[in-house]
Amino acid sequence: FEQLCINFVNEMLQEQFNESVFAAERRLFAAEGVEVEDGSLQSSAERLRLMTRMLQGLDDQCRLGERGSDEEFFQEIGQKHTVRGICQQEQRGVFSISHYAGKVFYTTDGFVLKNSDQLPPDVTALFATCVGLESVITILNGGTPADAGRLSAADPRASATTSASSVRNSAPSGAGPAGGGGGVSAFKLNLSLANARASQIEEAQATARGVGGA
Repeated sequence: FEQLCINFVNEMLQEQFNESVFAAERRLFAAEGVEVEDGSLQSSAERLRLMTRMLQGLDDQCRLGERGSDEEFFQEIGQKHTVRGICQQEQRGVFSISHYAGKVFYTTDGFVLKNSDQLPPDVTALFATCVGLESVITILNGGTPADAGRLSAADPRASATTSASSVRNSAPSGAGPAGGGGGVSAFKLNLSLANARASQIEEAQATARGVGGA
């Protein structure tokens, strides 16, 4: 489960990097009439959409309480999230995702429990002292991903310019998994942290462009 969360964020950052560096360069070359071969550039957008839906399904299993299970989550992957060349069931309780860096196998044992883990109070308090994590704090205080998205949109420094940002605010609203810290699932917290990091990168890039253009 932890590796899936890590790889979800890695896909977001890779897509943002592709957009901000390679795609921007392609547009510049095109504007100057220079032809470039870019067939090797692999987008993570489809994987991001699939992984987001999959993890939302895991949140749904957590909200079912005792009726939710790792087995039901695994069955849902086969029924709703299998995509040729991206995600498939391998054997009972095991599925794979072909990430931009290669194929990774995941075992669903413990997914529901881990996604429902409580966040320690001292960690929640630490987040509250951090600058640039306002959207995460909103989630921890019971707000929805849409609330956090409006907060980011109100900040003129934040700019969702990448395909990775298309998965922002897409986590389900409402009560979180039973037993989760403050009703916040591990997936929802992971998504909020990834969005915060992406916004910080965008801000740094915007600042760099401003300095370079001065």
